[in-house]
Parts: sequence; C-alpha cells; structure tokens
Amino acid sequence: MPVAPRILAEVGRKMQEMEADLEDLAALLRLDAGITTIVFRVANTAAYNPHEAFVTLEEALARLGFAKAYRLVGIAALRQISDQGLPFYGISGSQFRQNALFTALVAELISQAAGACPQGAYTVGLLRSIGKLAMDSVTGKMSLEWEGVVDAATEKELFGMDSCEVSALLLESWGFPSEIVRGMREVSDPEPAERMSEVLQMAAGLAERAGYGLPGEFFEWALTPEKMEFLGLTGPALEDAVKKASKQFLAVRNAVL
Repeated sequence: MPVAPRILAEVGRKMQEMEADLEDLAALLRLDAGITTIVFRVANTAAYNPHEAFVTLEEALARLGFAKAYRLVGIAALRQISDQGLPFYGISGSQFRQNALFTALVAELISQAAGACPQGAYTVGLLRSIGKLAMDSVTGKMSLEWEGVVDAATEKELFGMDSCEVSALLLESWGFPSEIVRGMREVSDPEPAERMSEVLQMAAGLAERAGYGLPGEFFEWALTPEKMEFLGLTGPALEDAVKKASKQFLAVRNAVL
C-alpha cells in the first residue's frame, strides 16, 4: 500500500494531541510528492478556495485550517490507494473512490448528532473498503474466472474474514487510533457494539440510496427506524445530510475522481 494512509494517521494524531503547527504539517505532507500535488490541486478548487489561488502549501494550510487539511489529505490518500480497479469485485477505481468519498462526507455530517467523532467517522468512511483492495490484490486468476457478486459472506468463505476486518487490520498497522480501528472492524456486523460502526452502516446505506453504492452491499445497509432512533437521527436530518454531502462531493469530484 502507498504511504499516504500512514501520513493521514500521523496528521490525525497531531491534531488530536494539539501538537500540529503549519511547518510540521507541511513537512509531513512533503514526505510524499503525490500527496502534496493532490492536496494543493484540490485546495485550489472552488470548493475550498473561491478567491485568489494559493501560491504555497503553507499558505493553503494556513487559510484552510487543520480540519479541512485533514480532509484533503484523506482525499489524497484515497486517490493514491485506488488508482486501479478491483476486477474480482467488479468495481472500477472511479466507482470505488466515489463510494468512499460520499460515504465519508455523509458519515462526518451525521456523526455529531449520533455522538461519534466526526474526524473518526470521516476516516472510517473514506477507508472502509481498503480491505477489498487487499483481497482483490491476492485473488490472481480467480478474479478472471469468478462469476457473480462478491459479498461479505463470500469474503468469509474464501478468506476467513470479511473486508471490513481486513480494513481494520490495515488501519491498526498504520497507527490509527483504537476507536477508529474498532469502528472499522464491526462495520459489517448486523448488531455492532461500536457507535462508530452504526454511523458507518447508516452512511453506507445513504450512499447506496444516492447512487454511489458498491456491488454486493445492497442488502447490508438497511436504514431501519430502530437504527435511526438508536443514533438519534430523524428522516429530515438524514435528508439534509445527504444534500450537504452531495454538494460537497460534487464540488471536489472532478478534481480527484
């Protein structure tokens, strides 16, 4: 896997521990030229900078703030890890990225009302399917011969675990906080113990309804009244979150997808 997710984890750690300053953050991003290029390009889109273009990375970070910078690093990480499609799953690179970004944006928006960390929800939404990337990379000829949709049950039958569990292992190895790792591990659980997992299930379901779902997941993300009540979310609140996420998504989609 590219270095981008490790850098994202480090940026998040610095923000959580209140250690971040502009010089440190810029130096961290410059460890990878690809991240710097994507962050700078997206920072100069109308979504983030409707006025005079940023000239330097430091200027962009200063005017955007750390929260938006974290989001941009996340987008850069997503772009790096999903350049290729996933033939075993029948998913194109663009389809993968659109699902990840839309899910992350919705998760971030509904997380506060649900009592979960917005930054953590955004992270888990963005990187939720990296386990599929890992599984796809080891299928070899099977990806050419396989027929039918690959769902969580198929993953467990073939690999002994589902893709969300693999994603959790990757996040743990990259140094993401335990809250994020636990939330990722239980995303595919019908009755997860982690609130973060419930938020991600809801966000993935909303992404499906908005037309950005992934094959094999249609029946996994039921938006039941019980789940909505548990998370303290209403129908109007979810509709509003989808509208806001759609607006944010469309503003940056062409720059990164």
